[in-house]
Amino acid sequence: MNEVEVVIIGAGPVGLYLAADLAQRGVAVQMVDKARRPVRHSRASVVWPRQLELLHGVGVADELMDRGRAIEGVAFHSNPGELGQLRFSTIREAPYPFGLAVSQEITERVLIDRYEALLGPLRREGELVRLTQDSAGVYLVVRTDAGEKEIRAKWVVGADGAHSTVRELAGIGFTGPTGVARFGIGDAGIVGNLSTRMLHYFYSDSAAIGISPFTEDTMRIAVSMPNDAPEPDREFFRRMLTENTRLVTDVREPEWSTAFDVRFRTADRFKDGRVLLAGDAAHVMSPAGGQGMNTGLQDAANLGWKLAHVIDGRASEELLSSYDSERRWAAGRVSATSGRLARWSAARGPAQSLKRDAEIFLSTRKRRRPNLVDVIAQLDTRYPIGGTSARRSRLGARFPSFTGYAPERAPWSSWPVHDANRYTLFLWPGATSPRAWDNVVAQVGQRTHHVVRNLAGIASPASTLGLGRRPHFFLVRPDGHVIEEGHFSGTDPIPAHVLDAPDRTTTRHENHER
Repeated sequence: MNEVEVVIIGAGPVGLYLAADLAQRGVAVQMVDKARRPVRHSRASVVWPRQLELLHGVGVADELMDRGRAIEGVAFHSNPGELGQLRFSTIREAPYPFGLAVSQEITERVLIDRYEALLGPLRREGELVRLTQDSAGVYLVVRTDAGEKEIRAKWVVGADGAHSTVRELAGIGFTGPTGVARFGIGDAGIVGNLSTRMLHYFYSDSAAIGISPFTEDTMRIAVSMPNDAPEPDREFFRRMLTENTRLVTDVREPEWSTAFDVRFRTADRFKDGRVLLAGDAAHVMSPAGGQGMNTGLQDAANLGWKLAHVIDGRASEELLSSYDSERRWAAGRVSATSGRLARWSAARGPAQSLKRDAEIFLSTRKRRRPNLVDVIAQLDTRYPIGGTSARRSRLGARFPSFTGYAPERAPWSSWPVHDANRYTLFLWPGATSPRAWDNVVAQVGQRTHHVVRNLAGIASPASTLGLGRRPHFFLVRPDGHVIEEGHFSGTDPIPAHVLDAPDRTTTRHENHER
């Protein structure tokens, strides 16, 4: 019987990202996927700013940027015209202040290349048919062309999509509202006056339309459809876009097109013993806002370091319970955002349309952070760590830093870096003199086993935005989220429980905003 530390079922973007992340951490990984090749046509078409940060951590962001198209923002339109725009350039605390239009096929191929560089050839031929578990591991039976194969794993991750076999065999419920939403999608050229650097949403009484530009000549088109509508063709897309937008005059023959149905569901739990769920196996949400695959990548980023710490003995299995609580909470927030966009899509009649247009107008002009641009970019994920935090606290939030290393080219070379495997203690000097601050940093480094990073002298003002004139500390997990923070001084030092914090998801939280 083959024995391995982690088996990942499903070789889509989420499973491949998790495999690469674990391999970089020294974890033995095996993948199982009944598909024999990457997906040719898929719904996912945009990678958001937070996910570019995560993909940088596994070494593929640069290649994806070379093969994708930068998206400057999102434009919302209705019958009266453009209602407003969300510009990613307004996000000062993001090293990637743009989205990336790139097909899931390309995303998968880039991740496969990275997987194979780390782990060798990706073998897909296998279908999970049985799963049982005990307190020490999981027993799997996989059907291959050569017959059934037995695998023993310490942990199993189901990243095998909305119809997850792992979820079904583990007996995990998958519940949500009744009803089905149907969409027609395809890739085609568009004739008209449409910006190819923006993601566009058009709303009318007869349809909701999303358009994402892959190139100057090819757009991903998504149109809401009646539940009994046939497969979309060129005539369907041409009619819907010319009748419901003022910017499109014709649609060329699609390279491909299809219709798909979505039932919005969330797994009853993301962890059951030694079985974990990620991506669409854990949650299926509205395609509005392009949040599905992006949310799955956040699942994998939250899970990877925790699995590695548990496997190598740096943390107890209790750490993985926080994966379920944190990601269920986060997925619920993302689903609420997707649901909000879906409600805008479903608005019909003068009263509902007027209300929708007013909401969009106000949402695209809100200045106070976080706002809708942070939400869509998935930069607002803030885990409920340590209880309720002060209003201006970063506790639970993402820290604006790269994982592992910063790119050599500007402007990214000036951004801070948190360690990929250990906790990182960032220190901000405030108005402390440089000579005195150097002594402070050296003394802290001698008192803690964490990686210590000095924020003084960082060139990017965005990465130190709003940190103030008092010395400040931030304890950051390997996934880039803050688990402790506070002011400190010679008479009010960093608390011992922060300096000595074990590698777990939370420490004993106290209010250090003295």
